[in-house]
Amino acid sequence: MSESVETFVSRRMVERREQLGQPQAAVARAAGIDRPALNKLEHGGTRLTVEKLCKLALALGVEPAHLLPTLEQLRGMIGMGVDPLPKLEVPTGQAYVDAVIAGARSYLAKHRKRPRVHDGDAIEHVGFAASWSSIDSTLRKGSNGVTPCGGLHGLLDRHGVGQRRYATPRPASAGAGAASSRSPARSASQLRASERRPGSR
Repeated sequence: MSESVETFVSRRMVERREQLGQPQAAVARAAGIDRPALNKLEHGGTRLTVEKLCKLALALGVEPAHLLPTLEQLRGMIGMGVDPLPKLEVPTGQAYVDAVIAGARSYLAKHRKRPRVHDGDAIEHVGFAASWSSIDSTLRKGSNGVTPCGGLHGLLDRHGVGQRRYATPRPASAGAGAASSRSPARSASQLRASERRPGSR
């Protein structure tokens, strides 16, 4: 049976402490923790937080990585079925534009609407780490080797990807129309009254 990560770290702490010839009390004092807590950590009786790991590394005079297993050791401990993620490369120039158009079509097929600037993370659709907002900014500024255009919606309009949602204008109220039609009538009556008034020539 392979050694657990907790047991590995505990063993490395004890090895380094004994290499220095220091008792638990001295290491605990230097790390700012009590001796019973250190004793539990050395015997795997409690979980080691990242902060305590760093404090103990400082007290023992080693890098935190010295107390941790290597990647190869981790694969033997807990790495079964876990594959490291590949690095996602951000395309440049026309390749960037093509990826955005393809991603917008993917978004349209899934959500039945084109993506909007504030729709959040776009990585699922474009294949690289970006948000629709950052894509819009790149397209507007022309960074990353891209020819500047009218942002995300300008690009999608030009390639016929979905339709932009426009606000529906409110129709003019009937009251407003009636009021405007009454205004000329009132002006005419006022004019006739002024003509009948004595001395209004």
